[in-house]
Amino acid sequence: MNNVFRKSWKNMYSQPLYNVLFFCIIFVDTMIIFLQFSASLQRTHDISQELNKAEYRTFTIRNTGENMSSLLNSNIVERISSLHDVESVWGYGDAFDVHNAAVNNSANAGISFVTPCENLPIHLIYGRMPVNEHEVILSSESYRRLGFAESGGVVENSSGQRWAVVGFYEPLHSQAPDVGIVFQAKHMELDSLNVTVSRVDILDGLIRDVKNIFGLSGEKSVQIEKNGTTQKLGSDVMGSQVIHTSRLMYVTISVVLVLLIFLSIMMVNSRKEEFGRRRVLGARRSTIFILLSMQTFFITTLASALASIVSLMVAFVLYSNGILEISFILSVNYLIVFSSIVVQLPSFASAVLRNPVLVLRTP
Repeated sequence: MNNVFRKSWKNMYSQPLYNVLFFCIIFVDTMIIFLQFSASLQRTHDISQELNKAEYRTFTIRNTGENMSSLLNSNIVERISSLHDVESVWGYGDAFDVHNAAVNNSANAGISFVTPCENLPIHLIYGRMPVNEHEVILSSESYRRLGFAESGGVVENSSGQRWAVVGFYEPLHSQAPDVGIVFQAKHMELDSLNVTVSRVDILDGLIRDVKNIFGLSGEKSVQIEKNGTTQKLGSDVMGSQVIHTSRLMYVTISVVLVLLIFLSIMMVNSRKEEFGRRRVLGARRSTIFILLSMQTFFITTLASALASIVSLMVAFVLYSNGILEISFILSVNYLIVFSSIVVQLPSFASAVLRNPVLVLRTP
C-alpha cells in the first residue's frame, strides 16, 4: 500500500496539464464557496446589528380609553423597570403646545410631562436636565423653531402657565422623546409608556410578560405597539441570505463535478496506453483503481486545503464578522474531496476494466 501511495504521488507530476486543471478547478470552487459564506455571514451580522438598534427594541403601551388611567401611572414605571432585561422605561403624561414667551406670534412646540427623567434615550447638547415641574428641556428642533439662544428662555402655554428652558437635546433614535420634557416627580397618570429591552430577540417574550403581570392581556383600552414590520423584514432577509448562499454552494459544486467528470474521462483516455502497459506488466485492476483514486485524493485535498487558508485570510481582511467556523470548513472540504472522487469512479472503472492487449494494439 505504501508503494501505491508513492506511485500516486509520483504520478501527479506525470500529467501536469490535467493535474493543474484539476487543482485550479477545486481551488476556485472552494474559494467561491467560502468567500460567499463569509460575505453572507457579514451581511447577516450587519442586518442583526441594525435590527438590534434601540428603536427596534422599544415597545409602547398606549392608553386608548379612560378606565385604564389608574393603571398606567408613574408607579408602573418602577415595576416594569425592575423586570430582567429591561434597559429603560419612560412614560408621557399631559402634553401642551407652548410658544416662546418673549416673542409675539412665536411658533408652537409640544412639551409633555415625563417620568422618570433618568436614563432617557437622549443626548443633552446644552444645559442640564429639569429638576422640577417648572423646568423644561426642548429638542434641538423645537429649540431652533422657537428662536432660543443657548442661554435659554421661557415657554408659555395658552393658559399662561410658564416653564423655564434649561437645555436642549437630540433624540438618540426614532422612538426616543422628541418633545419638550418636563420632569414630574409626584404620582402622575400616563397616556403612554415606552419600554426598551436589552435584546431584540426577547422583545415579544417581554411584551407577553408585561401583559400577564399587569393584567393587560384582555384589555381593549390598552394598545401595545412595536416596530414589528421591520423586524420581520430583517428576519426574512437574513433567512433568504442563508438559503441563497446554500443554493449557490450546491450549484457551484454541481457545476464543478460535471467539469471533473469530463476532465476525468479525457485524462483516462489520454493514459490508456500507460494503464495497458501496467496491466501487461502484472499490475492488478485494484492497484490501478487505487492509484487513480489516491491521485485524485491528493490533488483535491491540497487544492481545497490551500483554498481554505487563502479564503480565511481574505475573509479576515474583507469580512471581519464573516470568519467561518473550523468545523464548517472541514465539512465542506470533506464534501468536495469525497464528491470529487465519487463522480470520477466510473471513468476509473472504465480504465481498469479495459482489455490491456486490445488497448496496446489499438493505435
